[in-house]
Amino acid sequence: MDVVRADLDALVALQAGGLTWNAIAAGLTAQGLTTADGRPITGRNLTGVISSIRRQAQRGATRDAERKSRVDVREDAAATSSSVSAIPAAKAPVSASLRPALSPDLVADAAAGSRSRPSDAEHRIAALARARSLLKKD
Repeated sequence: MDVVRADLDALVALQAGGLTWNAIAAGLTAQGLTTADGRPITGRNLTGVISSIRRQAQRGATRDAERKSRVDVREDAAATSSSVSAIPAAKAPVSASLRPALSPDLVADAAAGSRSRPSDAEHRIAALARARSLLKKD
């Protein structure tokens, strides 16, 4: 299920591109993906797993929406509420010896610069590469 969850977008794109779920399942089986008891995965198994993943995602989104709707947990509650007072900033500068410091291996990574998020095109290229690796012939 983890393989299908990780490559769900690529698998759905393959199906939208004209492949049947049975053909996709055959490709996954050829790559070594089987059911829990070792049988080859079928199109019906694959659609069942995909439906399960989608239900889990929907439940998670519903839980997140309910959580964000709570005033005591909402992230923007502190920013929009005038009754909530901000914590005052420290008035005296903190000495360098009291400041937390990163370990040397983390400092080197931070000095390399911040990485930007991958673009949509990079996501599509990565999904296509994952799909090709899943369906490659040995």
